[in-house]
Amino acid sequence: MSPLRPPVKFSRLLEKSKAGDAKSQFEIAQMYDLGDGIQEDKKKAHFWYNKAARQGNPKHQWAFASFLGLEEEPYQNKPLAFQWIRKLARNGDAGAQYMLGAHYGAGDDLSQDSKKAVYWYKKSALLGNTEAQYNLGIMYWAGEGVKKNIEKSHYWLGLAAQNGQSLAQNLLADAFANGWMEFPKDKTKAQYWREKYKKGAAQLKIRKKK
Repeated sequence: MSPLRPPVKFSRLLEKSKAGDAKSQFEIAQMYDLGDGIQEDKKKAHFWYNKAARQGNPKHQWAFASFLGLEEEPYQNKPLAFQWIRKLARNGDAGAQYMLGAHYGAGDDLSQDSKKAVYWYKKSALLGNTEAQYNLGIMYWAGEGVKKNIEKSHYWLGLAAQNGQSLAQNLLADAFANGWMEFPKDKTKAQYWREKYKKGAAQLKIRKKK
């Protein structure tokens, strides 16, 4: 079987990549990573993802972090992946902030540290990340990594639910129905959040079918 002949597009991308164009570097990294029109080459994918990421585009940095975190040996490098995620988090990326919070909270790939989990969840929650808002509400309720505060717990759980977070909506439905977590029993609010939860679940099911 004869080797793949690099297409004209690839040749042009390679030329621009060598000249320092970040977008071309990212595209050629993806081509090597996926074997898209050329022979798959993880070593070269790593090289060009790294080049693109170092030029500062968050999308490229996420891609390199994902490559480092998910790729098989010898290219997997989770400590380096988290260095990129921390860089994104420090630069205000809500998704990266949430990811750090989740990994610190679970002790997954990072040493478990509830205080750091709360720190990053709060950063992310303030930027509107609904998963972080929900988790922050739970941690305030449990007093995990932060002093227990029912008012703040209710605030963040309520905000997450209002923003469409399904776990928060389901939790509020149960909490208002049964008077859990120091929520007052309120059948009207319980029904309201139950309907919100069901509606969201139905919409998600429709999207998955498309």
